[in-house]
Amino acid sequence: MDVVDFFQPEELQAVMVGQENYDWEIFKKNTVYEGEYHAEHPNIVTFWEVFDKLTVEEKKKFLVFLTGCERVPFAGMKSIQMTVAVLPDATDLHLPEALTCHLLLLLPIYQRYPVERTMQTRLLQALNHNRGFWKINTAGLKLERLCVFLSMFVFILYYIII
Repeated sequence: MDVVDFFQPEELQAVMVGQENYDWEIFKKNTVYEGEYHAEHPNIVTFWEVFDKLTVEEKKKFLVFLTGCERVPFAGMKSIQMTVAVLPDATDLHLPEALTCHLLLLLPIYQRYPVERTMQTRLLQALNHNRGFWKINTAGLKLERLCVFLSMFVFILYYIII
């Protein structure tokens, strides 16, 4: 009997390409902070205020920015543990950076008044920045294919190990 026969089509799809059950509160609660940052740090409070005001599409772009994938892993949002750390030697002109392999958000300490507007502007610039694999119009499709490939690889690897 084939392993695939144990799954319903919807379950297989969720394992292979992820799901679209976004629970941003779980995402927020699951976030950890490094170095100078902590949950009550003024810059972190401002970040979450700005994040909460993002549209659904902008939040999905943030997920791509952080993880490289737009969809939620099979295990759900609780399986995404973002780490936020200070971007070293950054000024108010620097954009946030992400290391997708580590789910690490490097966030400058913004001081330019009003800080909320600076944070929002820089975050949206980072999310919409045309670099790397985002450069052409088919980037979303290519990125989705990459996510599907990686999901399939993990799925197959999991069943080989078991």
